[in-house]
Amino acid sequence: MDIQPVLDAIKDYGAAIISTISVGGVAAVAGVIIKIKKGIDEAKNKIAEVNAKKEESEKALTDRYAELTTIIKDQNNKIETLTEEVSRVKGNRKN
Repeated sequence: MDIQPVLDAIKDYGAAIISTISVGGVAAVAGVIIKIKKGIDEAKNKIAEVNAKKEESEKALTDRYAELTTIIKDQNNKIETLTEEVSRVKGNRKN
């Protein structure tokens, strides 16, 4: 988890929290805490989005790799078949 939003909230609201507590403004402190929590939740959501995109990208890459591997195997089989046919034709020509 990225701690930067928490540090920014403390930097931005720390003095307000201290002065509010000193005059007993519990509701104001609750408001500041809600803003901090919102910042943390937004950071978590962004991290979740990045992770989802990363997983999607990895799956697409894996699928493409599997597809290319299949194509290569098919091409190798065709080459092998053609090589066998050429060898058979050359063998028949010598006789």
